[in-house]
Amino acid sequence: MALSDDIIDRKIAEFVNASNDAQKLTKLFIREREGVYQFGSKRVFVKMEGDKVFIRVGGGFLTLDEFLRINVPIELEKMAQRDPISVLSKNIAVNSIIAGRAVNQRETNKITPLNYNSALAFSRETMQ
Repeated sequence: MALSDDIIDRKIAEFVNASNDAQKLTKLFIREREGVYQFGSKRVFVKMEGDKVFIRVGGGFLTLDEFLRINVPIELEKMAQRDPISVLSKNIAVNSIIAGRAVNQRETNKITPLNYNSALAFSRETMQ
């Protein structure tokens, strides 16, 4: 919901609401103060020129549309990587791999070196 007295906030809200991914974009844009937003993991500075919204990038500006086209996929990937379910799944997968290696290592540790006595005992067991 946009602040009614902030033209930039209203324009961003209009743009977000008109997009195909309004839910995702709403999560990415958090207003800090007039002209300053947290966009995912970035703090962005926003200005209006005429009827267009511009986002400061480096030493210049991109239109809101250009900025979102470049940065939405990056920020959504970052959000997905921080998602607790995703983090838990990765940890489980890593632990399974580590546990599998530990099991395999333990199995190889069970192999005893072949010497005369163990060979003699083995041959006696197989003959019976």
